[in-house]
Amino acid sequence: MEKLRVIPAFKSAIILCTGILFGAEFNLPLLYTIPFFFLILCFGVYFYLYRRADFTIQILTFVVIFIIGFYRVNFTLNYLPENSIANIPDTRDRASYELIGTITELPFYDSTRIRFVLASETLVTSYDSIPVTGDVLVNIRKNIYSPEKVQPVLKPGDRISMLGKLSEGFGERNPGEFDYRRYLRLHDVYKVFYVFGYGKLKIISHENLDYFRQHILYPAKEFALNNIDRHLEGDKSAYLKGLVTGERSDISDEMKEAFINTGVMHLIAVSGLNVAYIIITITLILTLFRVPEKYRIYFMIPALIFYCFFTGAPASIVRATIMGILFLIAVNIQRKSNFYNIVGASALIILIYEPKQLFDPGFILSFCAVISMVFFYERFENIFKNQLDKLQQSGKQYLRVIVVMFLTTLAAQVGTLPITALYFGKISIISLLANLVVVPFANFALAIGFFQILTGIVSDYLSSIIAATNNILLTAQLEFIHWCASFDFAYVDFFGFNIFNTIIYFVCILLLFTSTRQKLPFRFTLIILLALSVLLVESDFKHETTITVIDVGHGNCTLIQTANGQNILVDAGTRTKTYNSSERTIIPLLKRNGIEKLDLLLISNEKNSQGGASYLIRNFKIDRIIQSVGITEDYTIDEAVSEVNITRDFVRAGDLINLGNNTSIYILSPLFDEGVVVLSFIFKTGDFSMIFAEGITDKDGKILALKYGQLLSSGILKISSHGSAESSSAEFLLETMPQISVIQSGKFNRKDLPSVEVISKLNAINSFIKRTDIEGALIFTTDGETIKPVSWR
Repeated sequence: MEKLRVIPAFKSAIILCTGILFGAEFNLPLLYTIPFFFLILCFGVYFYLYRRADFTIQILTFVVIFIIGFYRVNFTLNYLPENSIANIPDTRDRASYELIGTITELPFYDSTRIRFVLASETLVTSYDSIPVTGDVLVNIRKNIYSPEKVQPVLKPGDRISMLGKLSEGFGERNPGEFDYRRYLRLHDVYKVFYVFGYGKLKIISHENLDYFRQHILYPAKEFALNNIDRHLEGDKSAYLKGLVTGERSDISDEMKEAFINTGVMHLIAVSGLNVAYIIITITLILTLFRVPEKYRIYFMIPALIFYCFFTGAPASIVRATIMGILFLIAVNIQRKSNFYNIVGASALIILIYEPKQLFDPGFILSFCAVISMVFFYERFENIFKNQLDKLQQSGKQYLRVIVVMFLTTLAAQVGTLPITALYFGKISIISLLANLVVVPFANFALAIGFFQILTGIVSDYLSSIIAATNNILLTAQLEFIHWCASFDFAYVDFFGFNIFNTIIYFVCILLLFTSTRQKLPFRFTLIILLALSVLLVESDFKHETTITVIDVGHGNCTLIQTANGQNILVDAGTRTKTYNSSERTIIPLLKRNGIEKLDLLLISNEKNSQGGASYLIRNFKIDRIIQSVGITEDYTIDEAVSEVNITRDFVRAGDLINLGNNTSIYILSPLFDEGVVVLSFIFKTGDFSMIFAEGITDKDGKILALKYGQLLSSGILKISSHGSAESSSAEFLLETMPQISVIQSGKFNRKDLPSVEVISKLNAINSFIKRTDIEGALIFTTDGETIKPVSWR
């Protein structure tokens, strides 16, 4: 690697990143830095006068850069205008707000909803009209109970009024899940506004954006998207949109999954290659018109900036644009460019303007990929230099090109492996092969896509001919990607990376790739010691039972991990036409926890408990299923059980399931003689007990209280029916007297659960209430005596 002394921009970027990381963790008033500045100044003067002046200036410069990063992110994260919509509390239950503002981007449409970003202006409550500022993500859903069929036509610049509910975006609902709220905040969107029904929206006026966006940027993007939609269809259209414009909203979940599994997701993230094509295209056009080289930069830079905004300015294209501009300037003024300085300068520009980008996955992946491609490829080239030279000399250029492409892909993989695994939970085994084949074809498709759109300005017929050619290329790529993804060995699920071991990974990789032959044994030993330290730090030496009440929306699901290593799942959430709890939430959470099979699955009679069961049974290893004797609400469970041949036992009141290690499950119901048909039970370990009473009505609760009495006394009570007023009788609660009451319900559910009556009853017995609609997943640990709520965020 080049010596650090010749890459000051790269060093400065690292110092700035360090300052931003510290600033994000510690919020210190600017006044506190005055004594620190004074000490640094005294230190600097002393060393400048009596020691090394150059070294002192360098240290002072780095300190200033660190402080800039520290307070720049401090200010960005913690200081918002007083009238920012971020400061407005969420809409209360059974209330609505009117929001007025201007649409600032192209709306996204599907069959049941419209989504767009709105620059808020006024918020009207039942008491007041409040001037507000800040961007809001608007979700307008079709009201399936009304006759409305036609979606309103919305354009950027439309000033609109809507009636709905204001809320923060969903945060990390379960440990390790995607934090949507954090993602929105990184993009300066602090609230989500939910509108139920197109009739609650009214267009006030049109064309309220600035001239550039209203009449140049968005019309150009709309033209490009319409051109692609007109000449291509389905996944091919969505893929080309991603390649050319960065628009990924039309990409299907199936296609996205295939791209992730084969390790080619980066293809639909516009980046350096797009910038290169812009430069090449402008160069060709200017060459035809014989424009002198020194003046071409004045055409190229505006074109690059326009394309950056055209694609929505994601981190990857901003990085590539700045690097492209810096490279063009260096060439124009005849200065030798340094790759690491250009990368460092682009990072400095981005992070000083918007320090939150440091926490954006796109920013991290983009910079890691471009740095690792250069850094590690140089190492690979040195290792395989003789082989590459032999291929060059023997005239086998095509083989040399393939080897170079393979090594470049491998270099990028080495630098991004832990990050992609961290965000996607997968490591693609087939990615090297897939990239080797797909990337060259994707480059051709991108070039043809640009040409297709540009010719569409002159002739739609000519554009359609070019699109037909590209259709063949796109079809071949997608078929190959799906073929690669179809292999069982295409990828492995891997949730082992976290921030700590990711840092250790990069330290180990750098130790290995910067080592000389003489130092290699020592560094290998050091790498082994670091790996052992990771295993030691991440080992769990506590033998406790962990209970995770999983947030599956308006459904039920609880994971119990016993002290002796058994994994028990109670219920499997719900499902709709577009969502399945097991597919989207439960199975990913089990895998993130390192669980490969369930020892026991207990399924209640409730519909909101059974919805995801059939998918779970078909797609996850389960040793045994427990259900109550009686009617199954979801008959797909029977089909799934017969397909995979799992042991299923039906239980009734009085049955005991011994789990060993002083842990058991005691079945409370069904009690058919008394009319209680649902499954309820006590999970007990040591002196701790938790009651699962899903589906128990007010009447059922009275029967159970009369039959079992003080046996129902529990540490945690899982409240029935999402806190419905028809559940949780006073008699039942007085017998259970839970220290903690857990309520699983979905935010903004149609019945406004939990009910006021149930909350009042729980408050009356001084039970501590924990709700998934407010807190997300709830985690408790117990040693068999005490209960400890776990703060997992």
